[in-house]
Amino acid sequence: MFKTFDVVAVFAIAGWGLATAAIDLRERRIPNQMTFGIATLGFLLAAFHLTGVGVVSALAGLAVGLALMLPSHVIGATGAGDVKLLAAFGTLLGPGRTGWAFSTPRSPAA
Repeated sequence: MFKTFDVVAVFAIAGWGLATAAIDLRERRIPNQMTFGIATLGFLLAAFHLTGVGVVSALAGLAVGLALMLPSHVIGATGAGDVKLLAAFGTLLGPGRTGWAFSTPRSPAA
């Protein structure tokens, strides 16, 4: 069973998410350094048991994020950075929460 509220993951996602959104809005792209940094952080936190997500769940979250976003990239609806970003956040969220984050309605401005 996983924690329903993980402070470390929430702050990591909020901080990296805001930084990534600012860069994306300014440059219209998400740098690989950002997505790889998030994924690395997710795996490190999982490896040292600092979040409720283990290493296997972090890897599964990455795979779920890729699987959910890749079809929209293939048809041209999203950029590759968006795909990599959800996959990277999947390492912090795990597979179940990654699917939930993907399916949760977002603001019309997004």
